[in-house]
Amino acid sequence: MSMDPNSILVGNCYRDRFGAVFEVKTIDKGYVTFAEYQKSDGGGSSASKQTVPLTRFVQNLESQVPCPQ
Repeated sequence: MSMDPNSILVGNCYRDRFGAVFEVKTIDKGYVTFAEYQKSDGGGSSASKQTVPLTRFVQNLESQVPCPQ
């Protein structure tokens, strides 16, 4: 079950059902820009930035989580 789009807030991080973590950067006119954090081979993490419709963004989200440091 996906999260409610109205519960998504800028600056918060969310985990999807696959274990990926996303930090919401902006929400504007039904679109969300976010950074997706992925574990790197060296033990750290890397981030890629994307913009998608908010309704698509929430489809696989399960919960809010602490943001990676």
